[in-house]
Amino acid sequence: MLSGADWVRLREIFDAAVELPPENRSAYLDRACGDRPAMRLQVESLLQAAEEGSRHYWNVVAEAAVDFVNGALPAAGERIGPYRIVRLLGRGGMGAVFLAARADDEYLKEVALKVMRPVYDSGTLLGRFRAERQILADLDHPNIARLLDGGAAPGGQPYLVMEYVPGVTIDRYCREHDLPVAERLHLFLQVCDAIGYAHRKLIIHRDIKPGNTLVNEEGAVKLLDFGIAKILPGGESAESPLTAATERLLTPEYASPEQLRGERLTIASDIYSLGVLLYELLSDSYPFAEVRSSPLKLQAAICDREPPKPSSVAPAKRAIAPDLDSITLKAIRKEPASRYRSVDALAEDIRRQLSGYPVMAATGSWQYRTVKFVRRNKWAVSAGLAAAAMIFGWVASLRAEQARTMRRAAQVREMASGLLFEFHDAIRNLPGSIAARKLIVERGLRYLDELAKDAPNDRSLEAEVADGYLRIADIENHPGLPSLRDIPGAIESIRKANLLRQQILRQSPSVEQKIKLAFGLGRLAESVGEISKDPAAYETIARQGLDILTSLPPEIQTRADAAREMAAVLFGLGTKRLAAGDPTAAAEYFRKRIALREPLLHQNPQDADLQRDLSWSYDQLADALGGVTAKVNLKQPEKALSAYSKAQNLFEDLVRRRPNDIRSQTLLAGVLHKESVVMRFQGRTKTADELQDNALAWFRAAAAADPNDRETRRYLGSIYNDVGLTRLGHKDFSGARQAIEQSLQLRQGLLREQPEDIQARQDLASGDQTYAEYWLEAGRPVQAELESRKAIQTRIPLLQQDPANASIRVRQANAYGILGRALQAQGQWTACRDAFATSLSYFDPLRKAGALSVEYAETPAKIQKNLEICSRAKAPDVER
Repeated sequence: MLSGADWVRLREIFDAAVELPPENRSAYLDRACGDRPAMRLQVESLLQAAEEGSRHYWNVVAEAAVDFVNGALPAAGERIGPYRIVRLLGRGGMGAVFLAARADDEYLKEVALKVMRPVYDSGTLLGRFRAERQILADLDHPNIARLLDGGAAPGGQPYLVMEYVPGVTIDRYCREHDLPVAERLHLFLQVCDAIGYAHRKLIIHRDIKPGNTLVNEEGAVKLLDFGIAKILPGGESAESPLTAATERLLTPEYASPEQLRGERLTIASDIYSLGVLLYELLSDSYPFAEVRSSPLKLQAAICDREPPKPSSVAPAKRAIAPDLDSITLKAIRKEPASRYRSVDALAEDIRRQLSGYPVMAATGSWQYRTVKFVRRNKWAVSAGLAAAAMIFGWVASLRAEQARTMRRAAQVREMASGLLFEFHDAIRNLPGSIAARKLIVERGLRYLDELAKDAPNDRSLEAEVADGYLRIADIENHPGLPSLRDIPGAIESIRKANLLRQQILRQSPSVEQKIKLAFGLGRLAESVGEISKDPAAYETIARQGLDILTSLPPEIQTRADAAREMAAVLFGLGTKRLAAGDPTAAAEYFRKRIALREPLLHQNPQDADLQRDLSWSYDQLADALGGVTAKVNLKQPEKALSAYSKAQNLFEDLVRRRPNDIRSQTLLAGVLHKESVVMRFQGRTKTADELQDNALAWFRAAAAADPNDRETRRYLGSIYNDVGLTRLGHKDFSGARQAIEQSLQLRQGLLREQPEDIQARQDLASGDQTYAEYWLEAGRPVQAELESRKAIQTRIPLLQQDPANASIRVRQANAYGILGRALQAQGQWTACRDAFATSLSYFDPLRKAGALSVEYAETPAKIQKNLEICSRAKAPDVER
């Protein structure tokens, strides 16, 4: 009979033997088993079972080993420490996991209790179990099951007490809910967040698979089982005996090639496993499904064969975008160095794909494919090369030009998906990184310009270079992301990309390239619109993109990528028209966008991104109809409230289905906030106060969940500002001041973090203006004058940059009105006349056009009256 220690040794021998060619195994077993015929017989039996196709050969080892263990695992009702065993949840790795509950009634809570099996009670493996406890203790992440407690069972075996996650595996969850691709990707991004967090703690998981990735009842992902996790150099030594003793405790289907070969592991191994998981989520199929039942063939496939694209094996009803094929296949490349350099880079590529931006992943270069072919067919290739040497010599000169172009294409792929942009993304948010980011742009542009010279007549290379220019443009200037704010540089890069697209289309019209050109024109319009004094400059370029999209066949226009770009262009045109004081045209653009998105949501009711986009469209339509966020609107408050209500219903449904979706929570809060403001102007004060309190609660919860989210903090600053005005209206001066100062603190912090953020500067000016109103109502006109002048000075450069922006002009007009009242209260008659006259000069064009919102409809008349009072006053100005 074999002892427990013998079974550990047997497992090690089997690991080594199963990797050897069949003809070499006998000699190895002679050395490894020596005079232990019983052990050799067991190893040979396992090898035979593997050859015959038992995909669960590890179960044979595990279950046989248990038969030799003295003592059984705990049974239901038994007590371990303060915990009572309820039932067995599963066996795995080095132990068994039970559902348990506190037995001492200290509190009522179900937990997952993991007990180490006695068969593994050796020094090194006991150390591994304890290491898992330490690893879990160091991990605090919403997508990682938490460690709660630990101790030793009556038999001496250590145990861990972990958060119990009632849920199903991520692949099963996706199948049972028939999730669309976008929803599956959002779940996968939660897995990436958890693994990326662990990597930043210098820990690699080494056993990522659906069985260790659960989705709970709220739709949140929880990562389990760090039983074979490894601490990278910088924490525990990568070469410690602890690591070596457990290197082979793994799930072969999800193990990386280097993991199966027993090589030193890095985060690239986890990235491979994530890639396999992504493959299954996209396609409902395993990459090497045809050999999954044969361990030997499976290992050979993982190490040497290329899998089919996920799109080629996915269900017919599920469309997998080519970019997702590229992302997945990059993650599961054989060589670690060819995969993504970090989990964050993988996640960023998925987010780019979801947002419609070009991705860093690309299909393998010709060198990469050649290496793969040679590895799979090394003997045939050797013979073939000998026979073909003379032929290659003859054609070498003819192929030289083609080879040079192919090398260039490979180089741009490497740059677009490799170090240059990944390095930038890694440092983008770091303080003091501007000089390094400028260097990346300089080197990248130089490289792309050289490649562009080689691109004529090579459509593939032109497309690659065009994608590279757009990535550079994102670094130079990107709305919503940290960038260099080099708008002229971004415009130049985008124009180069668009020129290449136009060359490609002249040579070979392609739907994909037309859509990408429309995207490039949209990016160009955004950047031009930021520096042009004429809003028509944006619209001229944006309409070119819209014309391209509307010229596509109807069945193509409704395709996800085309519809996304068209919706983006319509949204941009709508927001520009609204900012320019043309709410009629803006509303029409938003209605067209809604008409485009509603049928798609009807076809894909589970698509959260699509639902969020439609909700946002209704929100913006409401702004144009009569929401006070747009200072110039159609003055149709009831229609605005109807559109806000549709947005609210869609957002509330999203929040119910995705309770951890912070973005949807903040957008819902924003809609509630806007509804409260409109109702307040209608005199529905009680309902307005309730909505405002509800919105504030949502914003606070979202900000607490993600304190670094700038958009959430911006919204929170806005609602604190309005809460201050509400309390001021109720004559609650203490409460008003507290809310206003909370708003200013948030807005000042946002501007300090990103001084180039124009929206943050506008928001701070609005906060200073609200503070001026507070001081004026509180009877402190001198302080009111100082705050109103601060708001005015902040807006002057903004108006110089965008003089046609009606929203900024209205706010500046009101700021001069507050300044005039502050000066009037001090008896400075000349100065107050000048302030009121300046205010009217801003208001008059908008008033004559009948474009002022309800909020400001009566303000010009009040200012005119104050101007007349100041003009009749005879007291001299007060000197200060």
